[in-house]
Formats: sequence, structure tokens, C-alpha cells
Amino acid sequence: MNRALFALLGFFLGVAPAFAQERAPEQRGPSQRQLELAERYATAAWPKPSAAREAIHPAALKVADFALRGLRIDPRRAEATLDFAARSPQQERAQESSRPQILVQARLQRCSSAQAARTLLLAHLGAIQATLEREANLGDVAFAGRVEERRVHVAAAQGNVFWVVRALEPTVDAGPVAAALDALVRRTPPRSAAGELTLVQAVPGTQKGAGAPLPFRLEFAGGEPAAVHCEAEGASVVRTKQGYLLYADAPGALSLRVRAATKDLRQVDVRVVLEVQ
Repeated sequence: MNRALFALLGFFLGVAPAFAQERAPEQRGPSQRQLELAERYATAAWPKPSAAREAIHPAALKVADFALRGLRIDPRRAEATLDFAARSPQQERAQESSRPQILVQARLQRCSSAQAARTLLLAHLGAIQATLEREANLGDVAFAGRVEERRVHVAAAQGNVFWVVRALEPTVDAGPVAAALDALVRRTPPRSAAGELTLVQAVPGTQKGAGAPLPFRLEFAGGEPAAVHCEAEGASVVRTKQGYLLYADAPGALSLRVRAATKDLRQVDVRVVLEVQ
């Protein structure tokens, strides 16, 4: 097969021909997909963002017809996931002896900037199959999907906070949870009295011989983390009651990445070096 025919076949199949490696490097910038999403969701008309929040308390989210049944914090992204079940007495009694049915799930992430929150919003809109419609009076900019008059999917950027609310049942309206989340962000002051979360030091313990795990503990200032994630290339980390155990593949200096987040989503993301025998 000659090169011209191979190139033509690659064009129709969407496969790049081998000699296409000779083309000039692609310039950095928005991809075609990103440009299409920006046009579809009219990002040029989005209003200016509100103030960034240094902290936000997801556990303070209260919704009249729903009960909070789960709250998980991911320290890698300063993100909280909240699960809501029905609050009605009849449904609560029916679920007393069983696991409650989660009807609505909310996810909020405190980002480094308003631009980062809007980038996440646009990426989320591009990742779902349906096109959501602009939703007024929620967030700085928000979009919603509906089943009849029920809002079953709402995504928004609000200052430096990106949040999503989804109904897990098509007969449930997630609108009240979205409205409560919007109100929570609005009433949260930009500044946090708690200050910045920092990692003071990683304190290594005594290693019981070469090849044994290295015990260590972490000391923080500015608050107690609700969740901590540690990782290092060429090693694994195990949480214990006393702290952590570092299992290294080989002796030497290891760069340990520590990411931690508090209950109000203040985050620290740093690297420390530990010496392993």
C-alpha cells in the first residue's frame, strides 16, 4: 500500500498515518473540544466570579426534606461527597433496620482559584452525555438537567468552589439540595479564622533493621486533618493507630507526597524526604 493511499485510509478511519510524525509540534492552547464546549455553554457571557473562600464546612449543609447520611473527604482534591436520604418519619422508620436509601448525592471541591473551579465545571459539562441548561439564581454560573420539572442534575461554579448535585432516583428533585448548597457557599465568609493548614514536619521513628518498614508520624499546624493521603514512588504507605508505616522497595532517600484536608476543606499538598535503610 503506497503512502498516499495509506494516508487517505487513515483519514477516513480517523487514524493518524505513520509519516504524520513529521508534522510540526502542536501549539499549546484550547483543544477543538474545549472550544466547542465554550461556545455551547457561552462561557464568554459568564459573569464575574464571586469572592474565593479559604474554607467551607460541608457538614453544615442542611436540607429540610433530606437527612445527611454520609460525608467523605478526599484530601487529594479538597473535595467532599455528601449522601442524602429521605427525612420523612415513615421512610426513616422503614430504614431503621436497613441501610438508608441514598436519594441525592452532592460533591463540592474548594479549588485554588475561581478559574480552576470554572475549568472543572466546563470539563464536567463536557463529560456528561446530555446538554444541561443554564440555571438562574444558583452559583455564579450553573447548569441543570430536568426530568419534567424536577432538577435531577445541577453543576455550578461559585467563587473558587465547584459543586455538583445529582438525584440518584429519577422521581427525586435534587433542587432543594442544590439551593441549600448555594446558600451555604454564599453565607461562608471569604476569610477563615482558622488560618492555613500546614505540615510542620514528618517525624521518622526507629526502623527495625534493613528492609523493615519505617514508622513515621505527621505533625500539622492550623487544624487537625480529617483525611490524609500519602504516596511515594517505589514505596507504599500504611496507616496505623500510632501513625504510618513506609514500605520501600529499596533503601535510600524517598520523596513522600503528603496531601491532607480538614473538615472545612483547607488543604495542604507538600513533599517531604524520608531516609529508609
